[in-house]
Amino acid sequence: MRLNNNEFRLHGSDILELKTGGGCLGIFGLPFLLAGIFLLIAALGIIPFSNASEIPGWSYLLMGVMALVFSGVGAALVFGRSWIILNRNTGSVIVARGLLVPMHKRQYLLKDYHCLELRFQPGDSDTADSYNLWLKSDDSELRLYNGTDYGATVTEGLKLGAFAGYDLLDKSSDHAQFVSEKAALKQPEEQGSNLRKPLRPQYLHCLVEESGAELKISVPANPLKPWMLLELVFPLVILFFFLRPLLRFFTQTNTPVQVGNFFVIFILIFFVALPALGVLRKVLSTKGYGCIIRVDRQGIRVVYPRQRNKELAISAQDIISLDYSTKTSQLELAASQAAAAGIGYRGMNLIAKYARGKGVVVKSRKGMFYLVPGQSDEETQYLYRLISHYLAEPAKSD
Repeated sequence: MRLNNNEFRLHGSDILELKTGGGCLGIFGLPFLLAGIFLLIAALGIIPFSNASEIPGWSYLLMGVMALVFSGVGAALVFGRSWIILNRNTGSVIVARGLLVPMHKRQYLLKDYHCLELRFQPGDSDTADSYNLWLKSDDSELRLYNGTDYGATVTEGLKLGAFAGYDLLDKSSDHAQFVSEKAALKQPEEQGSNLRKPLRPQYLHCLVEESGAELKISVPANPLKPWMLLELVFPLVILFFFLRPLLRFFTQTNTPVQVGNFFVIFILIFFVALPALGVLRKVLSTKGYGCIIRVDRQGIRVVYPRQRNKELAISAQDIISLDYSTKTSQLELAASQAAAAGIGYRGMNLIAKYARGKGVVVKSRKGMFYLVPGQSDEETQYLYRLISHYLAEPAKSD
């Protein structure tokens, strides 16, 4: 049995198909479905029990509830296979669900949609971040793809666009950008034609060093926050307000010295020393640089000195596009979403209070990465243009 890998597959020259769900999940869900059906039959009394007179009435109600749960889970897994089929001959999109073959179908016309959009859907405590592909019209939209990998979603989006004749509009970051088949470096339209070296702002939080064809950006670690020191309150309370009464208690009760020392040492290590060392580690992590970014025509390398020099390397060939996210662009994006959602003036003020730029956005086939977050709008745009320059401009001089 071939596992589904969440890819559109071409059948012939005019049919593109995506299958999701089913397969092994369907086999796994079959016992749940059969168990649910059995419990439902038993709860309805169709299957007689030899000791039916001894079974209380509430047991049948409990079996009915369990039957609904088991059959619901089983049916969702067994009949959870879905199909999305694009047919160029008929100009249609078919969305279907079923077991081994489509059972319930809905048909849409490709001509009713004018754009293919890639969108980012933030996750929560139960779900991961995802990237979705939507067919968009003036008054409706249809989701065709859902994935957790940005690079794979772009690949499927380009495949869909080439098949159905749509341009792929990437709206996964603050500025919408069209993506082409070639993984060439792209910037937002407002900056795409300006790759000249930008003028340096008067004040920079990051240390920027330029050496020939290489750019080095040293990003300071997060500053010390007063709340970090609040974690010292607990060990200090233990040390000055709990340990002395404990020693007095050991003396009054004639506790053996070895036993008393064991408890004192245990408390000093686990309730005083370790929490204090944790605070000290956080304080030391605010010194120096949190990461060092090196950019040249081969790509981007990021080293994290505070994480045992962990390194992230992004090849220039894998970079699809660059974008930037500032507090202003975040507010503009939130304002457009708030207007659609009907959020009022008070809600927008709350969003503005906590809005924070994500920095320079690097979109690659390996994923989406955020560099230098939390800087001022002016510095973020400067670093974005400078990174774009060192990635793209030197290649033109060959």
